[in-house]
Amino acid sequence: MVEDKKIWLKIDGEHVVDHNIDIKKFAKILETFQQIAYKLRPGEQAPELYQFYLNDIKPGSADVCVTVSKIFAGDLNKPYNELTKFYSGINDSEDIESLKDHVDNSIIEGEPNKLVSNLKDLWPKDNEIMGIALSEEQPKDISEYILFKPEAKKNINELYNEYHKPVRKKMHGILSRIATDIDQFGFLTSKKDLIKGKFNLNPELKDALLENMEKPVEINGEYDKANKKFVKLYSVYPSNQIFMDSIGEISLQGRTEKIYDKINSYFDSIIFKTEQTTLEKVFEDKTVVFDKLMHDLKSSLEFQHSSEKRKEALSDYFEVLELILNNYKPTMNELLKSAKDIFNDEIVSILAPIPERMIKSGKTKYIGSLTTYDELLKMYVNRLESKLESLEDELIAMSKKINRVECPEFDVKRTETISEEFMGYKLKKEMLLNVSYVKDEEIWEISFIDLNLFGIGETYELAKEHFELSFETLIDGYLKYPNEKLSKDGLELKNKLITYLGE
Repeated sequence: MVEDKKIWLKIDGEHVVDHNIDIKKFAKILETFQQIAYKLRPGEQAPELYQFYLNDIKPGSADVCVTVSKIFAGDLNKPYNELTKFYSGINDSEDIESLKDHVDNSIIEGEPNKLVSNLKDLWPKDNEIMGIALSEEQPKDISEYILFKPEAKKNINELYNEYHKPVRKKMHGILSRIATDIDQFGFLTSKKDLIKGKFNLNPELKDALLENMEKPVEINGEYDKANKKFVKLYSVYPSNQIFMDSIGEISLQGRTEKIYDKINSYFDSIIFKTEQTTLEKVFEDKTVVFDKLMHDLKSSLEFQHSSEKRKEALSDYFEVLELILNNYKPTMNELLKSAKDIFNDEIVSILAPIPERMIKSGKTKYIGSLTTYDELLKMYVNRLESKLESLEDELIAMSKKINRVECPEFDVKRTETISEEFMGYKLKKEMLLNVSYVKDEEIWEISFIDLNLFGIGETYELAKEHFELSFETLIDGYLKYPNEKLSKDGLELKNKLITYLGE
């Protein structure tokens, strides 16, 4: 039956003398053979199916039988076929490129460079013989084995050297250890990989490493990717490419998290107009809502480290955000989206209780220390300041553009007709407004002489707001006021107002 087939390894050469084999060499061969088998295992196959066992050892023989256990469910034929196919492909590879393709296409688990390292350890030297056979009984003739070709060793060595050839590379991480006496340093990347290296006992590099201990750094040197190691170091500089989530989870807690969600919803209510009300209503209440959210957020924070610096960053942000909201127009949505991004990218990282967790839990759970955090906080605050300055510049430029559009290069005189509805009031008759712009004075004016209403401003929008305020004042001062308390002129004005609005 097919399940009764076994893999036979043939070993011969200087390590095999009078049917005896060096134990260390034998153990190394079997260990490497097993490692290669694991790396060829398809993901859907159980790991146990690729676990091999010594079986049916013959007296006085240097031939070894290895099998998988039959107690596991699965295609017992598959691991045998995969291995014989893999080693045949190594033999058939004509050059380093075809060998690399074969390894890349065969490997399932792990990195190709490690599989090539296993092959380098396993492949026999020129004066050694090793091969593999698939049969039920021990092969009687060497021709029944797939012998590992000596010429394949050259390709394996060249591919190994290519994988281990150092390349000039820059990497960013947190410098975590320095051993000046044995010429070694180590740093942790944002993926928490430990990268080691040598600084070649260079005194300047040594000083740079010591100065940046537990700080974000940029390492520049000759890098061996396969071994994750810098074999030669050229420079060490502070880095701004490491982010707060490299040293701890960016998450807020309890009440602070709930307020954070409310602030994001508030952003969306303006940007996407998700509130079930008019945009005017949103902005009528914006100061109240904004002040409350700011107060609630500040009161929810319980800083134990760098408190003043973090609170100051939050205040600086809110100051610029308030400036945007107070000058907001629907055309500023992109600007408001940028403000929201800054809140989620920079502010939340500054507010996150990473140092508080470090103090409570100790350094062991984190990459770096409070020293690392302080360096990152400094970087975040500097980046925040730069982004806020850019936002202010954009706001100024946008305001100038709006003003240029609304302030023509010549005097303007026109009329505007309002009918049906105005400021939420249904009109009984049309209102014909006079609109003018005086270039020399750079002033817009909107008037309605019949009701003695006026509005002025540096822009049309400001003049319109002033006019609407005047209209509201007229309603409050006359329409809602008892007739007996009005003067003759006041009563006349009220009656005119009624002809437009009704009682």
